Amino acid sequence: MKSILLSIIALLWSYWGIAQAPPISWEHSYGGSDYDEVKQICPSGDGGFVFAGSTYSLDGDITSVMHGNADCLVMKINSSGGLLWQRTIGGSSMDRASSILRAADNGFIIGGYTASDDDDVTGNHGSGDAWIVKLDDTGGIVWQKCYGGTGFDYFFSVIPCIDGGYFAVGNTNSTDGDVVGYGATSSLQDLWAVKVDAAGAIEWQQTMGGAMGAIGRAALQTSDSSYVIAGYTISTDGDVTGNHGGVDNWVIKLSSNGTVLWKKCYGGSYLDACVAICPAAGGGVMLAGQTVSTDGDVSHFYGGDINGGDAWIVKLDDTGAIVWEKSYGGSGNEQANSIRPATGNNYIIGGWTESRDGDVTGRKDTNDAWVLLISDAGTLQWQKCLGGTARDMAFDVIQTSDSEFIAACMTTSRDSDVSFNNGLNDCWLVKLSNPPTTSVSIADSRLALQITPNPSSGHLVLHGSSPGDEVAVNVTDITGRQVYHKRHHLVPGDFSIPVEISSAPGIYYMRVASGGRAETIPFVLRK
Repeated sequence: MKSILLSIIALLWSYWGIAQAPPISWEHSYGGSDYDEVKQICPSGDGGFVFAGSTYSLDGDITSVMHGNADCLVMKINSSGGLLWQRTIGGSSMDRASSILRAADNGFIIGGYTASDDDDVTGNHGSGDAWIVKLDDTGGIVWQKCYGGTGFDYFFSVIPCIDGGYFAVGNTNSTDGDVVGYGATSSLQDLWAVKVDAAGAIEWQQTMGGAMGAIGRAALQTSDSSYVIAGYTISTDGDVTGNHGGVDNWVIKLSSNGTVLWKKCYGGSYLDACVAICPAAGGGVMLAGQTVSTDGDVSHFYGGDINGGDAWIVKLDDTGAIVWEKSYGGSGNEQANSIRPATGNNYIIGGWTESRDGDVTGRKDTNDAWVLLISDAGTLQWQKCLGGTARDMAFDVIQTSDSEFIAACMTTSRDSDVSFNNGLNDCWLVKLSNPPTTSVSIADSRLALQITPNPSSGHLVLHGSSPGDEVAVNVTDITGRQVYHKRHHLVPGDFSIPVEISSAPGIYYMRVASGGRAETIPFVLRK
């Protein structure tokens, strides 16, 4: 009788402790009869969304010219998932997009790779170049540029910068062309970071690594115009110090002109690979990826094998010190592919799972796309498996202006959550419902912050209580790009400050500092 009672209590605790996952609002597959994939999605600024990846298809939704064996694929959808337009970009060889974000001029910036040197692609330096493509808001090419040398060069991520330029991270093993500094310590490939101006001209670059190589996977720009790069390395020499063994997360902070401010390894004695980064509430950054380690910086490991492990999330402060780290998963294999800020000082994570225990419930078969919401302290708020009886993965998840979520996935399934598949592998978008809040208040905030109205059209009022005579207000978007900064001189005590934000619809973060205290509060812009 006692064991039954304890089981019921445990079940109720699980029910009360973790919120119910939001239901699917809509889902839609995009592609043709061959292989199609999506890597990243972003708001289009008019209520819709744009996502990018690659395609091998010549039919179905792929109606524009197919240039070669694989093209960069860009698609725009409306708020209900209806396809508005699609573009294939590339040449006669292989062309792939790894990232897409909205630019300050309402167009889009794409980062990726090209092996072509014809059709849409000009200026290739060798066998394969890192590639940046600037699009207007209708998908037309504004400019494109190849970066690299006669070796292999790749950009995994390109982000807009405060000054109107762009910052790209990836890897290179070229010793010529655009690449400066490779080969000093590496025999494989270096992490490559490149800052370009608004027209794509290189302003500065950094190559970093060791004898066993390094890769840069993601980056963000902080409010002081410095850059934080997330990647991984197996090296123990050269630019790399403190490797715990095997593959480690490798995080580097650069100044606005590319000077290394600090670089640190995180992980254990086996495999720890960071593939995504986002700003943390109150400062610092969040890292997302995978761990197969059971020691070092890794405090808990659910299980898995040499082909995978747990989704691993790490919060760092501004100096690179670990605030907390946590593994998520079960006895099978999991990986986190993306992490983004969400309202309520939470974070939304996209990846995949092969488990049916631990943190994972509701898996269909093989591996499912996996979406998790965690708090700023790492507490799991809810998790949801998406897919069918074949292979499904989430590569990106964003929160929308109506406080719901869209997961950008790939699917090979044709059943369960997947209502239709065009062919071998489709781009698959899933909208998860989550009722929007009308206001956000942080009751335990030391500054008692509140933003009204929330959501807002851009005319906000910040309420709080200041211990000092100055209040500094800084607003960033989900990429960490600063969109507002102002200092207010006030009498200590309660305050109400009007704030005008003229930016695209989406999720934003207001950091407020006063009297040695600082708090961050999220809000939603609608138009």
